[in-house]
Amino acid sequence: ANLGNPIVQSKKNSALKASLAEISHLLESPTQEHQSWIKKFFS
Repeated sequence: ANLGNPIVQSKKNSALKASLAEISHLLESPTQEHQSWIKKFFS
């Protein structure tokens, strides 16, 4: 529900939370998976 916050701010917060969750997941991943993810990201 939108509790008085601008829609853009709500979406930005959601994206930020999703990004933080993804980053924390990557940091917890084994090194081999992390390196392959980096290769996919930059290839």
